[in-house]
Amino acid sequence: MARIPLTQSARVSPVSLHPPLRSRSATGTVDVTLLLRHGAPLPTVEELCANPPRRPLTHDEFEAKYGTNPKHLAAVRRFAKSHGLTITSERRDRSYVMLQGSTAAIRKAFEVDLRRYTHGKSSYLTHTKPVHLPRALQGVAEWVLGLDTRPLVTHNAAALPIPEAMAKQAGLRTYTAPQVANLYRYPRNQGEGQCVGIIELAGGYKPSDLEAYLKSVGVERSAPVVNVGPNKAGRLNTASNAEVTMDVELVASVCPAARVVVYNAASKDYSLRDYHRVLAEAISDRENRPSVLTT
Repeated sequence: MARIPLTQSARVSPVSLHPPLRSRSATGTVDVTLLLRHGAPLPTVEELCANPPRRPLTHDEFEAKYGTNPKHLAAVRRFAKSHGLTITSERRDRSYVMLQGSTAAIRKAFEVDLRRYTHGKSSYLTHTKPVHLPRALQGVAEWVLGLDTRPLVTHNAAALPIPEAMAKQAGLRTYTAPQVANLYRYPRNQGEGQCVGIIELAGGYKPSDLEAYLKSVGVERSAPVVNVGPNKAGRLNTASNAEVTMDVELVASVCPAARVVVYNAASKDYSLRDYHRVLAEAISDRENRPSVLTT
């Protein structure tokens, strides 16, 4: 069967980048996401600015106009079946299909030299050869996520905050989030009727910490803070926990009447696949319908 290499899908070997590095043949199961072509080209930012829509599309209208062609989804199903891969999720509105299979099946399906590399405590999959797709998926699948799980970001060690007394001695002045909002003349409508979605890759926050913060700045919320995805403030993710907690506290205190939804990918490797998944989940959330997303 003729195969087509996916443009720009080759990877640089990490051996020369992160010594000392251990390498072994990948085993177990692998999860991949096929990003598919939209039913119609999405408008660019320039086009939207030049010709602003009269109103936002509903989720149903977006799916009808831009959702993946059903014929393309059928082609992906045939591809998965022929290679012994399981479809774990199929979303026409999000234009993707998630597949799962053994390492051997994934190698054969995409013709990649998949290996697992270990550097210190981190472990990830990657390859060097380009990803190949059958001609039936040419122009259908635009990208494959999950074959390279090298971390996209790293965290430095989280520093403890300066004690208040020490800050005063140093002549430092601190501001709460509502005070900063007031200095910037933030609208005083409190966010009624709006929903703010916060994108998080890993970590979590403690509801008790949020309650204590809101009490300390004198803010009473009239709308809920809800979580989509696991909210785990584990001891191993100190930097991630601090970032998530700060994000939630800032939004919750500045917009006390807005519904706040925390979308957490619970990523273990900060991979592009996890980042795409959580963004797609927030954008196409038909239950919470966030009007603002922050990441």
